[in-house]
Amino acid sequence: MSPTVRIVLIGTGVIVFFASILSTYYYGKSQYGNLLRLEQRDGLDLKQRHDRLRERHEGVQNSLAQFERQLQVDKSAYEELSKELELSNRQLSDLRSELKFYRSIISPEGSPRGARVQDFKIYPGKDVSRFVFKLVLIQPMQDSKELSGKLGFEIRGTQGEETAVIKNPMPDVARVPVRFKFFQNVNGEFVLPAGFAPSEVRVNLKVGKKNVLDQKKWWQWSEVTVATLNQ
Repeated sequence: MSPTVRIVLIGTGVIVFFASILSTYYYGKSQYGNLLRLEQRDGLDLKQRHDRLRERHEGVQNSLAQFERQLQVDKSAYEELSKELELSNRQLSDLRSELKFYRSIISPEGSPRGARVQDFKIYPGKDVSRFVFKLVLIQPMQDSKELSGKLGFEIRGTQGEETAVIKNPMPDVARVPVRFKFFQNVNGEFVLPAGFAPSEVRVNLKVGKKNVLDQKKWWQWSEVTVATLNQ
């Protein structure tokens, strides 16, 4: 092979070699540009989706906060209405009790004539053996004569293993003086002996030598005792 042909072949090979290198470089650059554009587009899509999700999350958070505030308002309103309803029920109960009380005085239809105990409660005192009593004595308007007498108690129970009856256990006076025409509130206290377990109590009201209350009326101790002293 002549030198000229050899040179031509070598030159052609070199040209083809560098052409393939350049072709590969520009092809890779083109592909890289395409991939970069795809990644940028995907990144933009992801950012837009992220922004939309963040906006939705903020909207849900705001709705939740509004719901919680509304729930708190509704809860406060419900509690306020419950308190008002409870107060109204207590006032209604008090009015009914007052109506029943005055009706028993003014128009005691079906009720026995004469003096009687309208209400009777026993509360704990300053120590375990001391008790406070509150009761209301009434008589209907038909029995308009003023009553003047003394009130006392009989308390049945057990002392140790023995049945016992305590009469007039008030520490300062044997009996409480009362004087009323239609009704009277009577308050005081009494003391029971240590170890005495009460089971029943009866109220006595003597006018002269006569006891004017129903002597068959015994209250169960648990029926008239109240856990705390109402002011």
